[in-house]
Amino acid sequence: MTKLWNSWEDGALVRDRQTPLFADPARVHRIDHSGKWFNVRGPLNVSRLRKDVRSSSKLALRIVAAISLRDGPRSSS
Repeated sequence: MTKLWNSWEDGALVRDRQTPLFADPARVHRIDHSGKWFNVRGPLNVSRLRKDVRSSSKLALRIVAAISLRDGPRSSS
């Protein structure tokens, strides 16, 4: 997921209504990930989050992971 988020450089989002240019193609990159579980060319099809939002998202994911590890697997019954 980090590779996908990083496929958009800072400043890639232009949103120029005059041209109209949404993103600078020189700042958006394919990642060509090939792994055990999935393959993806990228880039992510949404723009990169702001740095403050990315930090908050990472913190939220860590909290969810910690709670999941603490509580263990849940039964489906």
